[in-house]
Amino acid sequence: MTTYTGVVRRLLLSSSPDNRAIERLQLSFYLADPYLHSIGHAVGNAMERGSTKSLQFTIWADTHHPSYEHCVLLGQRFMSFFQACPSAFRWLTSLILQNLTFGDSDISKILNICTKLEFLSLTYCDSVIDRVTGDDVVLTIDVPRSALVAVEIITCGYAGVDLIQAPKLQRLVCANWIGVNPPLRFGNVPHLHSITLRHAALHWQRPFPLSHCLSNATSLSIMYLNFADQMIWIEPEDPKHLSPIFSHLRDVYLYNIFYECDLNWTMFVLEAAPSLSNFYLKVLFQSISVSCFFYHDIMYHGISYLGIHAKGAGARTVLRR
Repeated sequence: MTTYTGVVRRLLLSSSPDNRAIERLQLSFYLADPYLHSIGHAVGNAMERGSTKSLQFTIWADTHHPSYEHCVLLGQRFMSFFQACPSAFRWLTSLILQNLTFGDSDISKILNICTKLEFLSLTYCDSVIDRVTGDDVVLTIDVPRSALVAVEIITCGYAGVDLIQAPKLQRLVCANWIGVNPPLRFGNVPHLHSITLRHAALHWQRPFPLSHCLSNATSLSIMYLNFADQMIWIEPEDPKHLSPIFSHLRDVYLYNIFYECDLNWTMFVLEAAPSLSNFYLKVLFQSISVSCFFYHDIMYHGISYLGIHAKGAGARTVLRR
């Protein structure tokens, strides 16, 4: 980190008004003292010149497989870095974090200060356990004036995610959640058009109707659901409950369906999505038998592209209009 910090400082100091401006800056570094403040202040000074359009921080833990206690320490270290270098974080457009345990309101503070932030990725992150109830904390995103366009929440320890207000949000990825189903709740997300849910269901997590999760996400055009070759964690439901949500849905990808599942259960998605054009199914490890009635129903609903892929067997079925 000593060499890295020195190179970053020299690079940014050399980008004076008399030299070529840095339009895009991507920095990846470990969350290690005493280097953070030097990096942050150098970035902040460079950003104040106003020539940089894109600034990305990718920040890693300073050890592999950190304990919970060390993740708490890393969360505190990050917030100290964040508070000491406001000029850098005010210009941040992309933030990628791993293995941090935050305090109750830390994420809200970050999002409210980083007003230019467009992309937030959290992997193996969580918040400190509620001291009163002993429960995991719900991640709340309530940023009515935020520039946030894309969010990834991957293998995090939150009880759920509550997107109260994210008016510019367009893409969401949520994978490997630990809380009860459904994992998400949406408020004001008028521009959310792409959602990816990827999860190997735990034995106690009950399947849920998609309408309970996506009720306010009425602009969806692309939906990826990955079942990791495990239990199907969505519950088929009356299409009339989904029709307002799926009215603009164009592309559906159902990945890694358990090979013993009958694909007919997927028909409720077709019936709820009048604009659906492309329908892609992937089944792992075995060949699959699909009835002619299934194909007939698919084509009856006006699908332009149907792809069925049995990965292990190398079998692929494609129908195009």
